[in-house]
This record gives sequence, structure tokens and C-alpha cells, in this order.
Amino acid sequence: MELRFTRDNILNTVLRDRCGRPLYRIESPWKVKNRITTISRIFPNPFSTSGDGDAPEEDAEGAAEGQENVRADNASDTDILLAGMEERVVAQILWQDRGQSIFTIDGRERKLNEYMPATSIFATKRVFVASDGKSYKWVIGKLGCRMESNEKDDNRHLVKLHRSVLAVIGKGRTPWLEVAEEVVPILDEVLTTFVWMERRFEGI
Repeated sequence: MELRFTRDNILNTVLRDRCGRPLYRIESPWKVKNRITTISRIFPNPFSTSGDGDAPEEDAEGAAEGQENVRADNASDTDILLAGMEERVVAQILWQDRGQSIFTIDGRERKLNEYMPATSIFATKRVFVASDGKSYKWVIGKLGCRMESNEKDDNRHLVKLHRSVLAVIGKGRTPWLEVAEEVVPILDEVLTTFVWMERRFEGI
């Protein structure tokens, strides 16, 4: 699975699949007193008359017919608003200037070191146990973050960040996440932990 960011700023962006369909929104309105990042899942409007709700057919390039793979920034919200899509908050991160960040997932609050304890001296590796009962590990590398299985005798790469690509001619490419199908059921948790790790890596 591919999740493509509509903007380079991962703290304020819409994530779409390779057909351009919006799946998640990440918002960080830090003009408010408390610095909170909200991750919301986007659902199609069940009353929409634009189709029967099935996924659009894809051409050989993987994009829906007549649709760009990822919309431009100035159109990243247009279809969401016009189609009346529903957005449901799935997680929040409260960033602390002093002390640990606080995660809220499924209504449960957990501090950083409880939810994602560090396993290396400089905290470049952190593990978490997801709702599927399995252990996963985020690793900060030279090119960004990746998530691996942390189960015994299993260190497969399950999520990998691909950086944005600038183009001399034509459109460049915004960042995107390569996600293994087996972790799609815990995608809310994957994205939430990714946002924390990537922000720490970038220092934004």
C-alpha cells in the first residue's frame, strides 16, 4: 500500500492512496496554546450519488481514470469538501516543551515512554505494542524513518518513508509511505507513531 502526502509538511497534510483517494488528514494548528497534532481518518459519504462506493477502476499506471495520482496543494481539500466526506479523529499527540509527549488513541492517554519506550542510547529506536498484540520497532536512519517487526526472529521492514523528489521539468513528488499490507489493520497506530518519530528526526 502507498500513502502519499499532499504536502511536504507532515504535520499539516492530507494522505491519499495511489489512486488519489483521501484516507487521512493530519493537522497541527499550533497558534493555539496547547500544541496538539490530530490524526483523522476520512470516510466516503455513504449518501453520495457519484458512485456505488466501490473503489474506482485503475489504469495500468495505478491511477483512477481521469485523476492525478496526488492532487496539488491548492486542491488537496476540494474533493473532500464537495463530496461531504466524513472525518473522524483517531488519535492525537500533545507535544510538551518539557516532559513527555502524550498520545491519545482510542480514548486512552499514554505518555511517550510508556507507549513507545526507547531501545537505544540516543533514542533512535523506539518500540510499541499495537492493538494486534504484536511488537513493532521504529528506527531513525540517515534517510528517515522505517518500521520493522520487533517479534522474535522477525525484523522485516514493514513501513518505509520515501522522501520528496524535486523535478527540474514537470512536477516533483511529495513524500510517501510504503506500507506492508499486513499492518494496514493497525494503520491508525502506524501513522500516529510515525508522525512522532519523523518530527523528532526533522526537529520540526
